[in-house]
Amino acid sequence: MRWKILNKEKPKNHKELVQILLNNRGFTNKKETADFLNPKAPEKLTNKDVGISVRELQKAGKIIFKAIKKQELIVVYGDYDCDG
Repeated sequence: MRWKILNKEKPKNHKELVQILLNNRGFTNKKETADFLNPKAPEKLTNKDVGISVRELQKAGKIIFKAIKKQELIVVYGDYDCDG
């Protein structure tokens, strides 16, 4: 992977550094920035918040309940940054 440096000026303080990083991630307004820096608690997320349809959730639920009924093992996998 090649990193592209969008701002070549040295930040003067931590707030300026945070702003540069947010701009590099594409956050351009206060609402996007606030949502990113202050995310909802996981238990308050809806299927729309994470981009999953109700149909997909129902399908996953059926698979999980079937596995439980058959006493199969269930593996939960996630990466280190827990963004999805």
